Amino acid sequence: MLHTKGIVFRVTRYRESSVIADIYTEEKGLQSFLMNSVYGAKTSRLSALFQVGQLVDLVTYFSDKKDIHRIKEIASDYLCLEIPNHIVKSAMATFMIELCRHAIRDQTSNRELFQFIKRCIMLLDHQEVADPNFHLKFMIRLSAILGFQLQNNFGGENESFDLLNAVFTSYNERDPYHMHPSLSRLLSALLRDQTEHIDYENRQLLLQWLLQYYRIHVENFGELKSPQVYKRIF
Repeated sequence: MLHTKGIVFRVTRYRESSVIADIYTEEKGLQSFLMNSVYGAKTSRLSALFQVGQLVDLVTYFSDKKDIHRIKEIASDYLCLEIPNHIVKSAMATFMIELCRHAIRDQTSNRELFQFIKRCIMLLDHQEVADPNFHLKFMIRLSAILGFQLQNNFGGENESFDLLNAVFTSYNERDPYHMHPSLSRLLSALLRDQTEHIDYENRQLLLQWLLQYYRIHVENFGELKSPQVYKRIF
């Protein structure tokens, strides 16, 4: 038996009333779980817990010899009040979880990573006004925990961010991995966590560059669906 906190990454309906869920757990990393009787007239509370990004508390029949583990009990660890009802926050949370799902495959405990994701979801939920750059800051901080941190040595001749080497360097416009200096300056401000106005166009450009950065540094990262789906929202 395993009792652990978890973050719902993906949910697949199984047969008529069951689900198979990929949940990032505090104790065992990313794992797949099965639960029966989730959908039905009397189980609306239960089905609400199986939503992407939900923070849950699990009791499971866990076995290292199995790929899918059965859930005995599930409850809310923290109830998000704003994210489900706020279109921008909901879109950002969906993107953040999809990013994690593509970047994290470890089936071992990483409490620092777990607590980081949990704190970010709670912070997003608590914000009175959604920070339009929240998802970009999340990408930057997540990369550091995953081991490919962006180095902020911006200044002087180091005016262009180099995606391959994760540092700012002199700009070579022929190099497809060199970010334009004007965009690099905005990235440097984000790295310093400064409050900087970034317009929609530059925010979209930074998102695409950072996604490319992840593709370079995370094996088999693949393509995310949510940036295109929510392109007009954040």
